[in-house]
Amino acid sequence: MELPEKIQFSNQATALVKPLPHIQNESFHDLLVVKTGGKIVLVKLEEMIWAESARNSVRLHLRSETYSVRGSLEKLEEMLNGRFIRINRSTIVNLYEVQELQSWFHGSLRVVLRGGTMHALSPSYKKRFFETLGNPFG
Repeated sequence: MELPEKIQFSNQATALVKPLPHIQNESFHDLLVVKTGGKIVLVKLEEMIWAESARNSVRLHLRSETYSVRGSLEKLEEMLNGRFIRINRSTIVNLYEVQELQSWFHGSLRVVLRGGTMHALSPSYKKRFFETLGNPFG
């Protein structure tokens, strides 16, 4: 009995597709695929300094440029690795880019990034921020 043509093709295709040994165990958790301006860009997470929500999109601030992509900050946060942390409702920062924390109004804090950009650390994210850092000062 002969197999239908579609099944024959499927079996042949499956036999041809084999995992590439040098990619099989690779992890690409340090890359973010960004669709912007009619093209797809691979962004190294180490290049991203901070991200902000902007209506129905997210603005990614990299060392050399800024990309605006459709989506939510929540979705981006799920995709990012442990080097990033949310500091307020509309901002995620790269922890390796944090230079210092400064006192601000009524006991609140500002996060100062290496390039001089400042962002408020909102009270609702403060506890998580310090837990992530290990809260060395109690």
